[in-house]
Amino acid sequence: MFCFKEGQFTDEGITLVQKIEKNIMIAKGMGNLEIEPFENCPSLDGYHCQTNSLAKIFYSYGHPLSEDMILGLGAGMGFIYWKIKMEAGTFVFIGGRGNNKNFFNDLGKRIGVKIRAV
Repeated sequence: MFCFKEGQFTDEGITLVQKIEKNIMIAKGMGNLEIEPFENCPSLDGYHCQTNSLAKIFYSYGHPLSEDMILGLGAGMGFIYWKIKMEAGTFVFIGGRGNNKNFFNDLGKRIGVKIRAV
């Protein structure tokens, strides 16, 4: 996953992976979006698409925050233990990662930036 900003997307100074991604976008009919990679946007390994993308964007602007820090500041951690009784028996659902609805708003408020998903 790469960070992109508005502007012209040329092959100058981009990596092989970014060239492949550009070709995929063109094949999907999205080649006219005129995008280019953010400067200083690292190719970070991540655990979750939203937190990893945000970590890359913050890093590219000189504010390195870990995915863990972003998840915590956005109050994105949750837990549910749900016992479901059905005719076929009792099933247990254990899940995590809550606050999907307000994650970006909560994170933005806590760090003082406005985050808008497009």
